Amino acid sequence: YISFVPLVFQVILGVFLIPVFGVVGAAYAFSLTFIAVAIITILVFCWSTGTTLADVIYVRRADFAVIFVFIKKQWKLIRTKMMVMRVLAREDSAEEI
Repeated sequence: YISFVPLVFQVILGVFLIPVFGVVGAAYAFSLTFIAVAIITILVFCWSTGTTLADVIYVRRADFAVIFVFIKKQWKLIRTKMMVMRVLAREDSAEEI
């Protein structure tokens, strides 16, 4: 149903806004539909998981800690891949000589 509602919303808004505003009306219809989808998705998520709306919307200090740990792990992976690429590049250049 989450996918069906935006389709209907987009068509209805398009029928009213495009004849009046043209391309700008299409942009308005798309933007309003996108906002509606975001709101519906958040509400369905809160309803299905029992999470409060405040927990979804407000950023807390603990959220930054999780993000920092994630970035730190990803940075280690990127550094490792870059070092492997450097070693392989050196081996390739040594073979050419």
